[in-house]
Amino acid sequence: MVGVEGGASELVSLTAVDFLTGELIVNSLVEPRQPVVDWRTQVHGISPAGLSMARAQGLALDGWQTARAELFKHVGQDTVLIGHSLQYDLAALHTRHERVVDSAILASEAVFSKTGKPRYWGLGLKDVCSDLLGLKIREQAPLGVSKVHDGLEDVLATREVVLCYLEQPTVFKAWARGKRNSFWRTKSRKAPLGKSQTRRQQTYPRPNDRNDEDEDEDEDEEYMSDEVLRWEDVIDYEMWPKSP
Repeated sequence: MVGVEGGASELVSLTAVDFLTGELIVNSLVEPRQPVVDWRTQVHGISPAGLSMARAQGLALDGWQTARAELFKHVGQDTVLIGHSLQYDLAALHTRHERVVDSAILASEAVFSKTGKPRYWGLGLKDVCSDLLGLKIREQAPLGVSKVHDGLEDVLATREVVLCYLEQPTVFKAWARGKRNSFWRTKSRKAPLGKSQTRRQQTYPRPNDRNDEDEDEDEDEEYMSDEVLRWEDVIDYEMWPKSP
């Protein structure tokens, strides 16, 4: 995404692979229709010069409308779209889709499944890949910029997270349990103590006191302020055209 006039953002690249085979479907730069005011090269590694070169070689799609049309050549109503924080990708394409799998939601629900309140808490794709899979992403430095988002790398990494969820549920659950315990441990350390309070008297549960198999977590209101990511954040039933 790049920043354009008026404070909006526009798509600057599009990448998709076949989930079952890993075959590349589309991997192209996208030329924004609006004047760019912030290239955000430090985020994705795409520069004005790089986009100009791709355009001159006929390798850039003309705007998000063309990018969406290109994707729709491979996507129908029954296609399952898979991504990490997919709502941002759908918004960039000005579309919606009803059959989705979002690895950010899978991870959030696994970590906080016992609370019934899934949270998007520190579960960025890079951290999930590192902690769950031992997979390091965004380590290369194209154009002298380090730790940038590469579309193809991110897509393939997301595929690996979902494959782990499907094929190694025990591994996925063990990772989620560790993240959940880490969350409560951090909350416990940060909890302020009154003059007459001790650590033992805190209302914040301690990880070692929690039985993962039959937890009944009554959380303090402080926790309710964390950002919530739910399916309706990904699926918008009222806006923009459906996929064909």
